[in-house]
Amino acid sequence: MDLQLEIGKRYTVYRIDSMMAMTHADRITVKRIEENGDPIYSTQRHPRTLYRMRLHWQDYQNGPDRTQDAAVFEGWEQPYRVDTERTDTPGMHTMSGNACFNFVGDPAGIRAWIESKQLNPNFRKDHALAHHDGQETPVFPEMDTDHAVINRLKGSLA
Repeated sequence: MDLQLEIGKRYTVYRIDSMMAMTHADRITVKRIEENGDPIYSTQRHPRTLYRMRLHWQDYQNGPDRTQDAAVFEGWEQPYRVDTERTDTPGMHTMSGNACFNFVGDPAGIRAWIESKQLNPNFRKDHALAHHDGQETPVFPEMDTDHAVINRLKGSLA
């Protein structure tokens, strides 16, 4: 099953970059859908520049198939932010660089938000962390994962 976005709609996409392993939030508007299903979009910050969201790709010839694993929510106004977004909240603009989806807020609230509003069937829920009261907490601790940071945090909870 693939992510299905609609032309003209606004979405917030939470992704992990490949350079610094940081969580980013992109507020996008879908402009068109390519024949292969890839959405073409502009961002809130750069409304005249078009970008492609690759849903499936290979990093190199004969490499493993990769799938878009970003968290996608309809609309630009979301109840939670990620650790790298600028706000007036003290201590919120940080850089974890841990290759996790670093959401700021109560773990139970973030979990309910993801379970009820998140649209991408390929989102890696097992990589979601909540930053709350100076602590990092796995949002889905019951899920098995291959992520070293999540497993270390789950071990400290036991």
